[in-house]
Amino acid sequence: MARVLPYPWSLLASRASGGASLSPEDCEAVEPLNPESLTFFTRTEDESLPTLAGHQHSSAPLANQVLSNPNTAAGRRRGVLSTPALPYEKTDLWHVRFGSEEFAIPVRGSQRRASAWEDPIDSNAAEVYLRDTVDFLCGYFTEAISLTQDREFAEFHEFAGQVVARLNWATIWKRWKKVSTGEEPRMARVVEIAFAHLSAIRNVCERPRRMLVRQRELVSVGRVQELDSICLRDLIRRPGRTVLEKAGGRQEILAITRRETVDTAENRVMREFIRLCQHRARAYERENGRAREHPRVRTVVDLRGNCERLEVWSPLSAVGRLVGAPRPNYVLQKDRRYHPLWVQYDKLRREEEAVDNIWSWGRKLWAEFVRGIVISFLLSDEARNTCVWRRDCELAGYLRSEHHAGSFVPALSVSSRWIRHDGRARMLLVHPAHAHLCPGLEELLPRLGVELALVVYPTTGPLKPQSLLCIYSVLSLGTDAKQRDQMVNCLQSSLDQVAHEASSLNVRGLLLRGEWLRDKKPENPRYGRLDYLAAPAGGPFWFHDFPELLNILLEELAG
Repeated sequence: MARVLPYPWSLLASRASGGASLSPEDCEAVEPLNPESLTFFTRTEDESLPTLAGHQHSSAPLANQVLSNPNTAAGRRRGVLSTPALPYEKTDLWHVRFGSEEFAIPVRGSQRRASAWEDPIDSNAAEVYLRDTVDFLCGYFTEAISLTQDREFAEFHEFAGQVVARLNWATIWKRWKKVSTGEEPRMARVVEIAFAHLSAIRNVCERPRRMLVRQRELVSVGRVQELDSICLRDLIRRPGRTVLEKAGGRQEILAITRRETVDTAENRVMREFIRLCQHRARAYERENGRAREHPRVRTVVDLRGNCERLEVWSPLSAVGRLVGAPRPNYVLQKDRRYHPLWVQYDKLRREEEAVDNIWSWGRKLWAEFVRGIVISFLLSDEARNTCVWRRDCELAGYLRSEHHAGSFVPALSVSSRWIRHDGRARMLLVHPAHAHLCPGLEELLPRLGVELALVVYPTTGPLKPQSLLCIYSVLSLGTDAKQRDQMVNCLQSSLDQVAHEASSLNVRGLLLRGEWLRDKKPENPRYGRLDYLAAPAGGPFWFHDFPELLNILLEELAG
């Protein structure tokens, strides 16, 4: 019997219990779950992983998001199941199949995946803002990768276009901080188009390529220039002996005519391009509402205005809509005016597809961002003067140019050794992929399901952990206060249980909740050994106020 629970922290039971205290009735939640995460455990290691059932998107990547944890003494495989993506489908009931068994799990607050073409209105504001949040979080890692092409950082140029780039965490922190405050809006694709290709867009839209279309229509006898077999067949069937008699009273016969049109394949792509530029420009304006006077934002606003005008008043307004995925023809590949715009359109379209692809990994993307801001702050110039810990090893900032199941940062760029500035203690910063290697916590730490762990050890003697800070992250989908309290109390009681079992270990927890609502006010209550922090995902709070809280927790860990 597989069991489903609302939050992963219910699995923080002792190894001896093996989850035996949970009853099969736990499969059906009394209260509807918030679709943040599901947790499960199965009887045997070869039992089928869970899949979604009973809806049209049965291929949603539910089973692929399983994070398996080590087996317990009872032989059960525990794991955390992230929220599945239900593209373009909002539902109040999840049908989850475990092997041959199927369970109906009530949920509330689920959001469909908004299209890149949608602008926020009353009926879809939540979905569009959630998509903007995912796009915004992706933009942080894209901005970091763009350092490889920045003239200011010549040492990163050799990694331009590589699958993995070797950067510097302190430099990443500076760039991210500027982006978050609006001091320097990120260099998105639509910004590059606005700066470098606006004149080319005007040129193509105002003077598009035209072609002559041959068609058959009734033409006056004196203006006939060409006949084909069909026209001749029609002429023969008409009554009369001469052409003038066959032309009838109006003196017209069926003939070939030529007319000029702009409705070509390449022009349909160009019209789709300017429509996509409008939507991406609006999204960029929403993202950088605090920096509307910045040159990048003003240029993007100018691009949007020009595209709106050209779509209505230019000759391209007579062009039909593009149907299906475009394929470049000879003009798009070889024409000196069209080819650069085709390249930009293809890149812009692929960026939208990338956001769609990472949608189902939204929670993992938020966890990557949390790990990124923690490690980049600790290695920043600011932390040298405020933080009690300094690094005890070399740590390069490796970043993937494209996500791998929601992950941009390899574990080796996070796990590291640190030493207190006075040399009285040492600390290990542990990525969850390396949790089973943490000295003294080889069995406990993998079961905690943390996004990041900070473990303090004495400077000398055996590696026996003294303090443990567990950092968890949740990307909110609109949970109300009651569900928030249930989630926090669940995690708090689980950490209390861990602290009771390991009495010599000072256990602390930090729950970081990213909100997709931009006007959400930060919250920072403390629940016993657990600190709860909620703020808009990717906003300036995480680069100004969060480091202060992190410094306080690090000082408490240092004793």
